[in-house]
Amino acid sequence: MEPAQMKIDRRIAWMLSLLVFTSVSCKKDKDDEVVPIAPVNEEEVITTVILKFIHDSDGVERELRFTDVDGAGGNAPVYLIDSLDASASYTVETILLNETTTPVDT
Repeated sequence: MEPAQMKIDRRIAWMLSLLVFTSVSCKKDKDDEVVPIAPVNEEEVITTVILKFIHDSDGVERELRFTDVDGAGGNAPVYLIDSLDASASYTVETILLNETTTPVDT
């Protein structure tokens, strides 16, 4: 073979090798595909809301309590409300309960 013909044959061999290599290596197997898992967003059940008002000057506690154990559409919710002093300062604590579980979930 002539040297010029040999260079062309080598170039063609390299190009064919490169073409075969890239076409084979770029394929993805279906097993390798990563399928994202949807996050689980479990909803919390809140059956009772308690707002605990603590009088800043004398420390007396008063409550506002909302309870609806059976959820929407069942029995009417129960409200228990203590009266608050006008023009007084209170510190408020919020408590959320799930009373459908044993023990009660906070």
